Amino acid sequence: MLIICNGTFKSGSSWLHAIVLEILKVRNIKLVEIPIKYNPNIKSPTRILEERLPLFLENEDYIKANYLTKLHAFSLRTVKSNYSENVKFLFVFREIKDAIVSHFHHFNLYKKLNLSFERYFRLIGVFKAYEMYLFNKRCKDNFHVDLFFSFENLKKDFSTSVKRLCDIIGVEEITEMEIELIQKNT
Repeated sequence: MLIICNGTFKSGSSWLHAIVLEILKVRNIKLVEIPIKYNPNIKSPTRILEERLPLFLENEDYIKANYLTKLHAFSLRTVKSNYSENVKFLFVFREIKDAIVSHFHHFNLYKKLNLSFERYFRLIGVFKAYEMYLFNKRCKDNFHVDLFFSFENLKKDFSTSVKRLCDIIGVEEITEMEIELIQKNT
């Protein structure tokens, strides 16, 4: 099975990826390392770049082996493709206003700038907000609503969210003690 944790930038996709990784660890479900040819940046949880996803699906045995990756994929080619039942997309979305504030801090930190929020928003944020809107719309238009998790609900009701994740990826009943461990580790 290939599990893809997909979300727009600053939506919680890294956290969703970490949660799924911990679920698999708790249940001793082994993951196969994704070959470097699908993303040469070995430090990234995005182990398959969006443009290399078709190549991965063509060449790797995701029916017998388990793989996990994170993506920020929303091209029409990706979201409109038909996938095997052994490819599990999981989506996380976040209130766009919150994601933009998070992106603002990320942008200033990594670009070593000190832009005001107003200036950031006029120059970059408004375009990032539109990209987030388009990302969420395309994904929601092409995938079942049950595959979507809100960042806010992950925070408010972690236990229910983890149980839903387990149902989708085929992990049997998970205990509250295991859920607490997953929460602690993520």
